[in-house]
Amino acid sequence: MWQIAIGVGVLLLGGAVLSLLDDEVQSSHHAYSNARERLQQDTQRHQRNIQRALHREQEWHSYQAKIELHYAAVQTANLSHDLYRQAQQVRGSLLEQRKLSAQKIGQLKQQRDTAHPNARQPFRDALQRQHDLHAQIKQAVEAYSQQIDTQREELRQLNAHTAALKHDIRDNTGALGEAWFERLEQRKLQHRLG
Repeated sequence: MWQIAIGVGVLLLGGAVLSLLDDEVQSSHHAYSNARERLQQDTQRHQRNIQRALHREQEWHSYQAKIELHYAAVQTANLSHDLYRQAQQVRGSLLEQRKLSAQKIGQLKQQRDTAHPNARQPFRDALQRQHDLHAQIKQAVEAYSQQIDTQREELRQLNAHTAALKHDIRDNTGALGEAWFERLEQRKLQHRLG
């Protein structure tokens, strides 16, 4: 029932943990889980291609090829950032569920301790189930935290490589590259101001 497959970039939450999340967060979890592996592959491919372009391998000498690569890398980075925010939303909801679960454990302990000794078994059983669920929630939080850290680092690297490619286009593709760079900087400035 409970699985976390970190290596392939997919997080599967068990039914009990998933049912604790509201519909929007469940949707975010499914979107993140479904897109994460493909995004990771795209990110790695773009990084390899950018490295090749920066090392001026023959097939990447053309201005147009570098522009297309830059555009694809930016689109992948944007998608990665959106998924990163979805994962943070899911983790935030899981952290809230962990807090509520801990409170429930405290309540069950208090009920068990105040119950007549012959009537404590149902509280012990409920407490065990809550401990099991709490452990699953903690595992899910840890898995999301690890995945978020990995994705943040991948995004940071892709953004650094994309920035290097942007400057390479400006510096090594003549007047076309310089004009493209200036237009890009103008759009960024207008976006910040507007």
